[in-house]
Amino acid sequence: MIEINLLPEELKFKKVVNKKLNFMIYLSVGLLLIILVIINLYVVSLSTAKNIQLKILAKKWESLVPERQKVEEMRKQSDIVSQDIKAIQQIAARRILWSGKLNKLSLLVPRGVWFNEISLNNKNFILKGSAVSLKKEEMSLINLLLNSLKEDKQFFNNFNSLDLTSVQRRQVGGYEVADFILTGGLKAK
Repeated sequence: MIEINLLPEELKFKKVVNKKLNFMIYLSVGLLLIILVIINLYVVSLSTAKNIQLKILAKKWESLVPERQKVEEMRKQSDIVSQDIKAIQQIAARRILWSGKLNKLSLLVPRGVWFNEISLNNKNFILKGSAVSLKKEEMSLINLLLNSLKEDKQFFNNFNSLDLTSVQRRQVGGYEVADFILTGGLKAK
């Protein structure tokens, strides 16, 4: 190629070829390419290893399917049993402990009063008894019993009401006896 340049030598553009600079540029580009290749190989190998690991875990998961089904079945049975336990606890909470109530009756009965019959149906508690007093205080004894039963929280907690529903007087061997009936309405639960 022919070059025509009429400029004086000092004004001419000189190509400065620096072999050292060219070498550094080529070396930097080469190192950058090598680093990119190494990073690419690392990412590919890491991805491959994770895929292999994922496949192994998927096989293990599939092998655990029967055991998972057994666990689910046991959990369902446990839920059913726990529901049964809750139902039993609810029933037990609604029940009335009559042994404690009968004990309270025996502790609260005043002298001169006795019970002839205690009965119970779905809605009512019925207590039939008699009272006798040498001082002719049969009604006071019956009212004392009624008030004591109403004031005792342990006895009265399952009742809506406890009332004297009937009193009949009769003579037995020269003594006046008052036969009474107490009726208590049971709370619905």
